[in-house]
Amino acid sequence: MTLLEPAIIQSILAGQQPKCMSLLWFQRNPLPTDWVAQREVVARFDA
Repeated sequence: MTLLEPAIIQSILAGQQPKCMSLLWFQRNPLPTDWVAQREVVARFDA
């Protein structure tokens, strides 16, 4: 969680993350360390 892109962290703290994004999801689906790749993964939630 410490390697998340700042914009993703801000959306989580603001309660604006996708509903299916949870701590359990992060435990089962590690995000890449590259911030661009992280944004692509998070964008797929809204698709």
